[in-house]
Amino acid sequence: AAAACGQTGKDPVSGSGGILMKASLVIATLAGIAAVIILLVSGFNYIMSNGDASKAASARQAIIGAAVGLIIIMAAEGIIIFVIKGL
Repeated sequence: AAAACGQTGKDPVSGSGGILMKASLVIATLAGIAAVIILLVSGFNYIMSNGDASKAASARQAIIGAAVGLIIIMAAEGIIIFVIKGL
């Protein structure tokens, strides 16, 4: 196993700089960018609802969903880092 891991002894797949860590970082970054864009668009829609209760409620739900999504993304990335560093 040490020969497959090279001189450092780190696993190239699940090590701290491995493929799993890089892939999870890319996925979390893309999901975070998407959530921020949704937050911005929903905030704009909320402002532009002009007192229309259904438009305001729809935008508010999208804002809440995007905020919850960001929290889940950050928590998931933290768990992934914790588990991979523990391996």
